[in-house]
Amino acid sequence: MPAVPAQIAPLPPALPPAPPTASGPTPSLFDQPSVWNVPPPARRRRWWAWTLPLVPILLLAVCAYGSHVLGRNDGNTGGGRLNNPNIGQNANPVTLRLADAFDQTTAAGYPQGMAGIEVPTATVVPGFTADEVKADLEKVRQLLIAGRTDQKLMTGYDVSALIAMYAKDSRADLQTDFDKHDFLAYATLIAKGQSYSGVVRDKGTITFAADTGSKGGRILKVTANFVWVYGFLGTYKKPGDHLVSLREQTSWRFYSSKDYDVASGDMYLYDSEYFGYNIDCDLFKGGYLALGQPTPTKPGATGDPDKEFTQVLDPGTSMGSFTNSC
Repeated sequence: MPAVPAQIAPLPPALPPAPPTASGPTPSLFDQPSVWNVPPPARRRRWWAWTLPLVPILLLAVCAYGSHVLGRNDGNTGGGRLNNPNIGQNANPVTLRLADAFDQTTAAGYPQGMAGIEVPTATVVPGFTADEVKADLEKVRQLLIAGRTDQKLMTGYDVSALIAMYAKDSRADLQTDFDKHDFLAYATLIAKGQSYSGVVRDKGTITFAADTGSKGGRILKVTANFVWVYGFLGTYKKPGDHLVSLREQTSWRFYSSKDYDVASGDMYLYDSEYFGYNIDCDLFKGGYLALGQPTPTKPGATGDPDKEFTQVLDPGTSMGSFTNSC
C-alpha cells in the first residue's frame, strides 16, 4: 500500500498549542505547521471486471467483477444473447468489411491517445494556489499519458519514469506492486505475444476538489474517470471483436505543504477502481491486458452484448453495472 506523507515535525523549542476542542478546524490551524494533523492511511481499491460477448451469436467472451482490497468476489456468472436455434437456418452468411478494430463502434469517434486527455481550468483550492492546482492537474495528465497511452511503456514494461512521478516515499510500494504483477491501477501493460495495433482511443474527464484529512489538513483530490479502448490486429468478423477496454475511476491526493511534511506537487494514489472488457481473464488477473478468448454460450443464455458493449464504452456508466463471468 502506498505511503502517505508524515506529519510535520514540531518547530523548536516548543510544540504549537493544542487545537480547540470545537469540532472541525479553525482558521488558526493553518497559520503554523500542525503536529496533530496526521493524514489518514492511504486507501487503494482495485475492482476487477472482465468481458461480455463481442463475437458471433454462438460465441461469448467471459466477464468478471470483484474487489481486490475490499474482499468482494461475486464468483463466475454467465451471460450472452438470446440464442434461438430456429432463427437464420436458411440465411446466407454476411461478411462485414471492417477497416480496423474500431470501425463501426462508438469508440471510432473517440480521440486517439493523449488528444483525449484534457484538464479543467484550475482555480484556488483551500491550501493551494491556482498555479499549484494547475501544476498538479498537469502532473495527473502526464501520468495518464504515460501509463495508459505510451506504447513503449505498455509493451516494454519500463515503468521507472512513471513511478518517479509519484512522491518519493510511495515509490518503493509501487515498485513492489509492479514486481507482484499488481500494477493495472497505475498503468496498462499489454501481455507478451499480443497483436496490439498501437492505437488507443479514450474518453473521459479529469476533475478536482478540495478534501480534508481527519484532523483538518488541506488536500487537493484529483479524479480521472476514463475508458481506454485498445485495438488489436486480426480478422475482424464483428464490430468491436478486436477491442479491449479498460474503464477506470482513479483519484490522487496532493497534500498541502503548509499542513503536511511534503514537497509541493508530491502525488499519492488514493483510490482506484477499474474493470476490463473483452479481455483474457487469466492474463488480466496476472496484471496484463490481452484480447479475450471466446467461449460457447450456455443454452438458454439471455442478454444483449451489443448493449453491454455500448455501456462499457461510456465513461458515465456506473462502475458496478457489469456482471462477473470470468
